[in-house]
Amino acid sequence: MSTLLIDTVSLYHCVKKRHSGGRIDYRKFVDEAEDIWGPFKTQIAYVSAINDRSQDFMWALQQQGLFVKQKRPTVVYVNGKEFQKTVWDVELAIDAMEHANDKENMVICSSRLAILPLLQRLNKRTACTAIYASAIPRIFKEQAFIKEVGANILNDTFNSAE
Repeated sequence: MSTLLIDTVSLYHCVKKRHSGGRIDYRKFVDEAEDIWGPFKTQIAYVSAINDRSQDFMWALQQQGLFVKQKRPTVVYVNGKEFQKTVWDVELAIDAMEHANDKENMVICSSRLAILPLLQRLNKRTACTAIYASAIPRIFKEQAFIKEVGANILNDTFNSAE
């Protein structure tokens, strides 16, 4: 059994950048992860609650068996421009450490460089630490098994438009 932790905010932005605006089909995404790492006893998705569409997204993830954690974005000002930002690094790290054990795999779906210390710690506490994401920093390759998100798990409406 394994644990799957999905930072949907990180994944969304990295996949969108890497695959020219592509969107993830989370059913395909989780199915592929299970094909690689086996069944997951714990599946957590971290979601930014921005608007009503966020509720639909969270409901869809729950229907697929993921436990959803949500929070509102923080407003950040850069050079007078307003941005909304949701960062899940601390919550993801806490959950990862709570679920880590030496008999199971830990699969983290995030490309945020801030999780590097977490990966270093998990290497000592899990059977296998893996990153399943897009635009993964090279330094992660020294700390975890790496699996890049491929176009095969993108939403079909995106794939048919190519």
